[in-house]
Amino acid sequence: MDHNKPGAAAAVHKTGQGKIDYRPLVAGKPVLVVVDMQSRFPAANCPTTIAAVEAEIKAARARQEPIVVLELAIPSLHPEFYRTHKRLLDVLDEPGNQAFWVLKLKSTVDGSKEVLTACRSYGFSSEHFRVVGVNTSMCVYETAVGIARRCPGTRVEVLARAVNDSSSEPWLNYGLVAHMVQVV
Repeated sequence: MDHNKPGAAAAVHKTGQGKIDYRPLVAGKPVLVVVDMQSRFPAANCPTTIAAVEAEIKAARARQEPIVVLELAIPSLHPEFYRTHKRLLDVLDEPGNQAFWVLKLKSTVDGSKEVLTACRSYGFSSEHFRVVGVNTSMCVYETAVGIARRCPGTRVEVLARAVNDSSSEPWLNYGLVAHMVQVV
């Protein structure tokens, strides 16, 4: 199951086939990856975390950087149960939004495949990723490491100010992958 929700910006043009070409807008810019900011996860309901992720979305949007929003989707659950917080979706859908974003559903803790598919599909750079969201020790970790493994040499940063976890040791495994994933 894969639902893409593209948001568009004004600084794009149509190709000969009538499709919109977003590549000039997003070329070479870092990709913000928002992981599982869904109410079903206790860590995603922390007001401080929601505000920090919102601030990162607004900053990326102001710089016209592409954004990939990941949602962990379980087919047996009603779709509204696993939606990203409305407050964050509202920021992405604000009138005048000059960023491009896409929503990707994933069925495992590692969303790297979905992120890289979005990058290929929409012409996003795969050289620099900034990862935010929950849960730091599971989905954020697995997605960041997955991106680094699938794209050796890429810059992957986990933004410590905009992640959260209900675990008592969310950073336990990050030392093992410090050569691939930076915590900033």
